Amino acid sequence: MSLAAIQKLNAADIRCTVLTKGLQPIELVEQSDQNEYGITLITPNLIQQNLSEILEAVSFTNRIIFGRTNYNKEISAYSKHRAFYNEQADVVIQFCNERDIDYHIKNGTMT
Repeated sequence: MSLAAIQKLNAADIRCTVLTKGLQPIELVEQSDQNEYGITLITPNLIQQNLSEILEAVSFTNRIIFGRTNYNKEISAYSKHRAFYNEQADVVIQFCNERDIDYHIKNGTMT
């Protein structure tokens, strides 16, 4: 249904902004190049992951929005969660600056 809505809007010369939580679906590549595509990245300290690899995988995007996981007691119970998100936000900012990608760090992510 979302793809049909994008196609209808694009047919009326209306640009769309699409925000996803994963890799860009191939169907979006076939849409108007005037559209904007964004990825929301949330990197909880619950699992081991490499933020640089994740950022490389989504480097096709026009904008990266980064924020901490809310409403999860396990995150805030981790004594170093503030330092973790500060460090990760710095990684996102540096990555985006180096590649001229727009970014937004959600309020409350950095302390």
